[in-house]
Amino acid sequence: MKIAITAIGTRGDVQPHVALGRGLAEAGHQVRMAVDALFGEMVTEQGLEFAPIKADPMRAMQADISRLGNNPVRIARWMAEAIEQIGDEYFTGYLTANEGADLMIFSSIAAMAGLHIGAYLRLPMISTALQPVVPTTAYPYSAGMIFPDWLPFLGQVNKYSYTFALRSFYRMFYKLINRNRESLLGMPALPWKFYRDIDLRPFPILHGFSRHVIPFPADYNENQIITGYWFLDQQRDWQPPAELEAFLSAGEPPVYIGFGSMVDQDAAWLTNLIVEALEICGQRAILLGGWADLGVESLPDSILRLDSVPHSYLFQRVAAVAHHGGAGTTGMGLSAGKPTVVVPFLSDQPFWGWRVEKLGVGPKPIPRLKLTAGKLAAAITRAVTDEGIKSRAAALGEQIRAEDGVGNAVRAVEEIYATRRDQNMPAAALYGK
Repeated sequence: MKIAITAIGTRGDVQPHVALGRGLAEAGHQVRMAVDALFGEMVTEQGLEFAPIKADPMRAMQADISRLGNNPVRIARWMAEAIEQIGDEYFTGYLTANEGADLMIFSSIAAMAGLHIGAYLRLPMISTALQPVVPTTAYPYSAGMIFPDWLPFLGQVNKYSYTFALRSFYRMFYKLINRNRESLLGMPALPWKFYRDIDLRPFPILHGFSRHVIPFPADYNENQIITGYWFLDQQRDWQPPAELEAFLSAGEPPVYIGFGSMVDQDAAWLTNLIVEALEICGQRAILLGGWADLGVESLPDSILRLDSVPHSYLFQRVAAVAHHGGAGTTGMGLSAGKPTVVVPFLSDQPFWGWRVEKLGVGPKPIPRLKLTAGKLAAAITRAVTDEGIKSRAAALGEQIRAEDGVGNAVRAVEEIYATRRDQNMPAAALYGK
């Protein structure tokens, strides 16, 4: 089977899909990955076909994203501004990348274009999600507000939060979509009512996270498939640098601190805050520079700064992990059985911080705009000393490691294509009929 997988976003969004693609290739399928050129090397290193699309996440990340928080309207506007700049090129590359495929797989964000391109190519489709995107009463939309447990009619409020977020999202994009339906695909524009009421639930959605972290809701249907995390093994030929080995063996396990692709407009201030917090709690640390370029200033000997290191290697060797709460980083830290400190910047990161706290495997998350050295020090101290947190984190790690997320997803794709591919063809409305 020829499978085209399209994923957009940061490394945390793309890497799990590369892991899925590699799993499908190892099962004998021909896999083409449609991602931005920034991730082309990652794709080819895994022996997969690379098809470039215009979806550079760095362009969007130039904004001070810490100020976006988890306001879905503000996030949608931010995304709209970024995608509008590359929208037509994005659609054209997306179409080219998926031509000749037998099956389209696309991330939930990429569904914005994928549904219409799949309609044009008349291909069966499977969507993916690295965080909850399907309406449920069990928990709120993952990139929106976290509502208090005492709120009246909490279940219905949770469920409506998905409708509100998706309508806000498509309100920003439907003109761009319609423009490309007409100019690129030769299909008629669709009325706002279609986008207002869009519903992916009739299509299978592979959820690339663990049911031990996000339990399967009672109101999901058979199209919602929670597979477990999609981890990419990056340790095959990787050798740790001598300075990392020396630092790890020089004392007690350090704490990991890194904010991945989150860009902070005052990296020097944030670095100094981290240094002060570590001095207060007396912990050694490994600091990952990330896109914010943390730690370029001189650091004390108790902190080792690295530009890049596989989380699958490092997280097994630290006492706790402190990060932005991205879906992939959170999953890897939980899989390693480590207590987790989340400093969310935006989007789904507050949601994962909430889940970490709810599961009892880390302290209460600290929003980036409320971060202080004292709060970070207190959170790290609790993470490395609270025996209950450490015990629960270790147990959760064992449960996650026992799952075969990629294998489960591969088997689901094959079963869906073999038995239900005709049901997964685009709805008639997408053809404009």
